[in-house]
Amino acid sequence: MKGFKRSPGVSILAAVVVLVLLGGGAATAAKWIDGKRIKPGSVATKQLKNKAVNTAKLRNAAVGTPQLKNGSVTAAKLAPSALTSGPTGPTGIAGSTGATGPAGPSEVTWKRDTPNFLFSTGGSLIFSEGYPLGPAGYLIDGYLVIERDDVGDVNASCEIFRVFVNSSDIQTGTAETVGLPRTTVAGNGFATLPISGVLDLSSPPGDADGVEMRVVCETNTDNAIAAERQVNAVPTDQLIPG
Repeated sequence: MKGFKRSPGVSILAAVVVLVLLGGGAATAAKWIDGKRIKPGSVATKQLKNKAVNTAKLRNAAVGTPQLKNGSVTAAKLAPSALTSGPTGPTGIAGSTGATGPAGPSEVTWKRDTPNFLFSTGGSLIFSEGYPLGPAGYLIDGYLVIERDDVGDVNASCEIFRVFVNSSDIQTGTAETVGLPRTTVAGNGFATLPISGVLDLSSPPGDADGVEMRVVCETNTDNAIAAERQVNAVPTDQLIPG
């Protein structure tokens, strides 16, 4: 019929029907219709039944990247061995050293002992305690127990000094008085002398590597004994405001 244009797919199907009716069967049709006689696009999705083409019917590399749409294959559809890790890359260059963090809190020191030291009327160094530099200062708090084992009263007065020292334990700064405790001890008795002051470390000498608290006491008579002492040194960065 003139004016009627046949579709290539229709003509092929018609030929298959004719061959089957003539007794050629499907085998004859398969020989007559090979891949060269099927034009591209003549067999589309709507001509294929679901599961009509299985994996065994696909040649290797039949489905490549160009045939896959973006996002069409998800991780759930891949076998565990489908993706493999590549070789480990070289170690990267180390980053720069970060800034030094703030210094931690300084250590609180505490000491208690029984020196049993006999006073001299000319003045005696009762004890010296050394502390490291670092905090802005130390708050000193403690006591000294003085005993009198003879008749009569005794007057005791002490000075508390702050002295910066260097690595040779030599005084490098002036001896600054930070406390002047005084007490009177009755005959055959004892008295407690407070030891308190602040060791200011805000401006130490450049060659100093430590600080000492020295307690020097003097009595108006002999036979007085420093029987017990206790000293607490609390760095100022440990003090609770207020």
